[in-house]
Amino acid sequence: MKKASNMTAATAVIITTVLIWGCGTTPTHAPEGAEPLEPLMPFTLYVCNQSLEISPIDIHVEIDGEVVVHDEFEVGRQLNWKVFDLTLSPGRHTIEVSSKKGEAKLAEEFMITREQGASVQYWYYPESHRFATPRQFRFALLEGAASGIPPFDS
Repeated sequence: MKKASNMTAATAVIITTVLIWGCGTTPTHAPEGAEPLEPLMPFTLYVCNQSLEISPIDIHVEIDGEVVVHDEFEVGRQLNWKVFDLTLSPGRHTIEVSSKKGEAKLAEEFMITREQGASVQYWYYPESHRFATPRQFRFALLEGAASGIPPFDS
């Protein structure tokens, strides 16, 4: 005598339906290995050399490990901004700025919650200058939209 199966025909149909159609829920995370879909927002980066002592200067900028600027910057009359239009996802980011010729580095975290901009400035005046300033980068998030002229000194 054969034993009766614990699975009825109705149970088999339900299991098959769930396997084929899913259980009616939407996944709340991206599949393993897939990039999450996040909205990208405009982010304008203004970069300049404010040092009359070193011109041109090499400036290298990375955001979250990706190179976004690698260029030479003349001081000109100062306020000689170069504009870089980027896109960033909302959330926390890391900016790293460096210059071999300017002998300076900066690393900072910042948060993006809306369309925004930021400025990166290189500053240096030797001890003999009346406004002696050590070799340094300054980074500042700009309030409001990513358009407009960045502040002279942040």
